[in-house]
Amino acid sequence: MSDDQVTIETPEHIEVHYELAGIGSRALAGLFDFMLQAIITVLIVMALVWLGAVLKLQDFLGVVGAIIIGSTGFLAFTVYYVIAEMLTGGQSPGKRMAGLRVVGIDGRPLTFLQSALRNIIRAVDMIPFFYTVGLIAVFASRRAQRLGDMVAGTMVVKERLHDLPEQTPTLDVELAMPAPLALAPEVDARLRTSLHLLTAADVAAAERIVERRHELQPAVRQQLVGQIAETLLAKMPQVAAADFPNPERLLEAVARLWRDRPL
Repeated sequence: MSDDQVTIETPEHIEVHYELAGIGSRALAGLFDFMLQAIITVLIVMALVWLGAVLKLQDFLGVVGAIIIGSTGFLAFTVYYVIAEMLTGGQSPGKRMAGLRVVGIDGRPLTFLQSALRNIIRAVDMIPFFYTVGLIAVFASRRAQRLGDMVAGTMVVKERLHDLPEQTPTLDVELAMPAPLALAPEVDARLRTSLHLLTAADVAAAERIVERRHELQPAVRQQLVGQIAETLLAKMPQVAAADFPNPERLLEAVARLWRDRPL
C-alpha cells in the first residue's frame, strides 16, 4: 500500500481502500472555496451599502457592515463549510470541483459534529499564515489529516475508490430500486434448502449491510455487497450468481429467509 492510500476494515472484516487527497488538490479546492467566500462577502457588503443609501441609514448599516466583515473569518471557517458539507455529504463547492470528499476515518459519512469540529479548528490550522500548522499536520499524519481532521476523526479522500478486484460482482442500476416481494419459486426453493450451509456470522454480515446500505457511499456499498455476496454463494453451490444479477437481492433474501426459518 502506497503512502497516499489508506485501508479501512469494516465491522464485517472487509477491507476498503481509499486514496487520500493530496496537498495540491486540497489547495485547489481551498482556493476555489476562498474565492467563492470572497464573492459572497462582497455581495453582502454591496447589498448593505445599497440598502443604507435607499433607507438613508448609512451610519447604522455601516456599523452592521463592519460587524459582518469582521465576522467573515468565522463564517468562512465554519458556517460556510459546515452547511456545504452537510448538504452534499462531505463536499464543499471547492472539494466537489476537485473531486474530493470528507469522510469519517471509519469510512462512514461525515456527521454534523465532525464537520463543526474540523471547521472550527480550521482557524488553528491556518496559524501563523496559509495553513502552516495544517500543512505540518498533514505531512506528519499517515492519513494526511490536518489538526481539525484529527480532532473530528475525519479524512479527505478522492471521490473515486480504487478499481475493485475482477472477481467482485458489480451492481447494476437496479441497486437503488425497491426489493421484490418474492423470488422466483425455483430460486426460493434452492435458497431455502441451502440456508443450513451458512453460519450465523455469514447472515449477520448480510443483515448489517442491508441495514446500513443507505448510510454508505455508493462505491463502498457496491464493494461490500459484492464481497459478501461472493462469500455466501461460495457456501451455497445450489444457488448461482445468475439467480441474482443484483447481489444486493441475495443479501436481502438471505436475511429475510433466515429470520423466517423454522426454529
